[in-house]
Amino acid sequence: MPMPVKPGYVNPMTMMKTKKTGLKPAGKTQQESKGNNNVKNLETKQQGLKNQLLLMKSTTSGSSAGTKELEQKLEEISTELKAAKSQNVQPAETQPIRKRFDTYESAKEKEKSSGLYKIQQDRDKHKVVFSPYSDR
Repeated sequence: MPMPVKPGYVNPMTMMKTKKTGLKPAGKTQQESKGNNNVKNLETKQQGLKNQLLLMKSTTSGSSAGTKELEQKLEEISTELKAAKSQNVQPAETQPIRKRFDTYESAKEKEKSSGLYKIQQDRDKHKVVFSPYSDR
């Protein structure tokens, strides 16, 4: 006897087997990722040129034409990187950021300090007696 299946029910085991394509992560758009990609590429080029320049300076004695060319390329990439980063900067929100500091607020009512509560029994009555620790 087959089990009745509710309409719209999807078996999770079959969902794992079928791969859905065309889903995009919900956060960044394609333009933002291109801008970030451009910045990352420029950063890697800059780091590569820095490494190459350092290696060349350490192996050769004195400044050569090759190191000057590398320094020029490094300056060009640095300016391109600054321009790309300035384009990717998102505008700040219109509302200023409120700083949240802890502030002291005095108690509205005088609270009893910590202490010892004792129950005293009389003939027919019970009485709770409080003795604070600060009095001792």
